[in-house]
Amino acid sequence: MQNLQLRIDAYTLPGRDCAPGPVFPGVSGIEVAVQRKDRPAELLDPQPGDAEAARWAFD
Repeated sequence: MQNLQLRIDAYTLPGRDCAPGPVFPGVSGIEVAVQRKDRPAELLDPQPGDAEAARWAFD
């Protein structure tokens, strides 16, 4: 049996900061990562939200 490898290539990431809004105080230090449904506490390889691109690969 062969394993299937999933690869996610992400572009146009959200940036490191989100400005405040009428009912939102704003946030900085944003990172992006992959979260598995069966392991919600584990984040796979967090990347800065202002990176040019991000890539994740897993079986």
